[in-house]
Amino acid sequence: MLMDAPGSAFAHAVVNSSRESGCGGYRASDEGGGISMRTGCRVLGLILAGLAAALLALDLYRLVQSGQFSPTDVGALWYLVHPESLQLLQPAVERHIHPILWDPITITILLSPAFLVLGILAILLLAVGQRRGRRSRRFGS
Repeated sequence: MLMDAPGSAFAHAVVNSSRESGCGGYRASDEGGGISMRTGCRVLGLILAGLAAALLALDLYRLVQSGQFSPTDVGALWYLVHPESLQLLQPAVERHIHPILWDPITITILLSPAFLVLGILAILLLAVGQRRGRRSRRFGS
């Protein structure tokens, strides 16, 4: 039963696991085997960093082949992956959030180089997923 008394072992396990976990205090499970949000942020950050590096390598290859640097933008990459969702993005942003968010902000992001946007997202996720409290003991005890 999920709703136990406040002094029960379940409530104690939930409080202790939320204190020990990182990145928002969420842990996938209270028992062993669950991953924390911090670990998920690090894994997603590493995946995005790998994709950013691969896209940069592809853009540099195209530079060597054509002699002209034309990086893949986010909108073109999104269109290759899932064109229907890209077409639904504009009406969703304009109707449900705010029209001014579409024209200067979202269009700027969609026209930016994909390796740059993915690299920035990777850096942010890796910073959020960074382990706290571990300091290097390189210069002292």
